[in-house]
Amino acid sequence: MARRLFFAEPLPAASPPQAVVRGPEARHLTQVLRARPGMRMELSAGGDRFLAAVARVEAGAVIFDLLQPLAPAAAPLGPRVIAAIFKFDRFEWMLEKATELGVAEIQPLAAARTDPRLARAAAGRQERWRRILQSAAQQSRRAEIPRLRPPAVWSDLAAEPPAEPGEARLLLSEDPAASPLASRLAAPLPRLITLAIGPEGGWTEADSAAAGGLGFVPVSLGPRILRAETAALAALAYVLAVAPWP
Repeated sequence: MARRLFFAEPLPAASPPQAVVRGPEARHLTQVLRARPGMRMELSAGGDRFLAAVARVEAGAVIFDLLQPLAPAAAPLGPRVIAAIFKFDRFEWMLEKATELGVAEIQPLAAARTDPRLARAAAGRQERWRRILQSAAQQSRRAEIPRLRPPAVWSDLAAEPPAEPGEARLLLSEDPAASPLASRLAAPLPRLITLAIGPEGGWTEADSAAAGGLGFVPVSLGPRILRAETAALAALAYVLAVAPWP
């Protein structure tokens, strides 16, 4: 049976090398797994994976000795997702599954058709969403947690650098004139892919214009109208199947 993976903070002054798990994960280790000295786990510390053994248990913390580095369980994956905010239960399910698939970064977006109440509440969900990402990363044995950016609107993103050479920015669209996603992933493959997924009800003309100004090209997943979370995962799965990251 595979060992559990936990995220830990390296202790830079420790010799031999050590790392610490704090907070809810430490409580899980002590109260559920009954952590005791000598128990072995896998840790992600500083972006690297280690075989580690419990050195001691303290109040609110579990200290580990880092026994040996481990090879990554899987190649790092790098698609980015800009996700228009939609109903939180479905949005959070999307966050979990996108993490399992290998998304590198998630940017929540208040689009024109995002429910204003959800847009206002999104900032207060950041810590919960980070916990969801961490839990999904542990479950899928990823060494790093996807980056979660603060909620934004299109005008916020306009202040960021333009598309890099070799980057594909793709706006999932219901427009019948949009080209198929597959046509944008032909050789040579893009070095970086950013997917923008719309809200319930789809993008407005203003959204599409704002995205176009940032270099996004509309693409289609086919003739069916998909829920936002379905579209996000279908697009991610396809991207990772044809353009795996080294």
